[in-house]
Amino acid sequence: MRYVATSFGSAGDFLPTLAIAHALHTAGHEVVFVTNPFHERAVRAAGVEYVPAGELVDLYKLIVEQPHILRTTDGLKILADELAPTFFAPTYWVGKEVIREVRPAAVIGSNLSYGILWAATERRVPSVMVAATPIFWLTGQAPAQFLDFRVPDRFLPHVAGAVRTIGFALADHWLRSIARSLGATSFDASVTGAERSVALHLGMWPELLRPASPSDQPNMRACGFARAGHFGSTAPALSPELEAFLTAGPAPVVIGLGSIYSLGSDDLIADLADACAEIGQRCVIVGPPPRNRDIPEGTLVVPYATYHLLFPRAKALVIHGGAGTTGEALRSGVPSVVVPLGFDQFGLAWQVERLGVGMRVPKQGRTRAKLVEALRTACEDEAMQARAAEVAAELRPTRDGADVAASLILGMSEQ
Repeated sequence: MRYVATSFGSAGDFLPTLAIAHALHTAGHEVVFVTNPFHERAVRAAGVEYVPAGELVDLYKLIVEQPHILRTTDGLKILADELAPTFFAPTYWVGKEVIREVRPAAVIGSNLSYGILWAATERRVPSVMVAATPIFWLTGQAPAQFLDFRVPDRFLPHVAGAVRTIGFALADHWLRSIARSLGATSFDASVTGAERSVALHLGMWPELLRPASPSDQPNMRACGFARAGHFGSTAPALSPELEAFLTAGPAPVVIGLGSIYSLGSDDLIADLADACAEIGQRCVIVGPPPRNRDIPEGTLVVPYATYHLLFPRAKALVIHGGAGTTGEALRSGVPSVVVPLGFDQFGLAWQVERLGVGMRVPKQGRTRAKLVEALRTACEDEAMQARAAEVAAELRPTRDGADVAASLILGMSEQ
């Protein structure tokens, strides 16, 4: 069978859908992946056919030049304004042509890929929506902590329901405006319209992280984490320099703030390195070195390292709570300190703490003293270390979430 897929964004946003495309390809099916040229290398590494859509948008350069995009307050709107002309519109137009030519059994898109999902609706082709993070399944009937501060449990269902309603209303207004500008007016272009129209709505996390809810729609399935990090890898192994550092002393604290947030968090990363030195721990920073800040002795900075190879060799992890990074952290068997910086990261930070495998340091009021305290706990708390190993042992034998998703898609196509 033939399939068309698309996604865009940070590694955590993009790679789960690509991993599903690879799983379908490995199972003997033809997959055409439509996306921005920024992701060409990763698509080709996954072995599927690449079709460009739009002009190159270098996300890394964009973040460096416009770090305010990472702000939770107005960053989402700024990013949305960038996505409309550079991703939604190109994937809509290119997607329509590719769907006409390929005649796929289904179209698969992340939940930022409305352009191609709209194209599938117009071409009357079944579609599959892929959600990388549980925040998109938040409802009043399935509430979870999702803010930087704790909402009292008795109010949480009401707050979660209200935020979903307001958030969807704002998103719907924006999406319908984009759809009208494209002349795509024959269907409901809202978030809810898309969620109801897709044949499958796949969540790329285990039920351990977000249990099934009686309020879930029949098309919703949690598949488990996709083992997708290697598709974004620029090296198949850890560098000789990093290997030498790891073997030269005790296991270090590893700071991994993901593909995007590692670019705009200089002061936080420097404070974390200082905190590690204060408690006598060596440290590895994955990403660029902090600008305008010195780093202490015993700290190694590497521009890139594959998380699934590095994280299990750490004493403790510091992560931002992004979807992909959190998945790798939970599978590593190592306690995590979560320093959420925006968006869905607050919710995933709460889940790490709820599972007993780490602790969160809220963004509001975060100080170096609090970082020191959290790192000391992660490095010394034997119960937390045992729980981290227990959760990893539960997750590691489970089937790759991308394979589960591919099986569901194939089962749908064969009906």
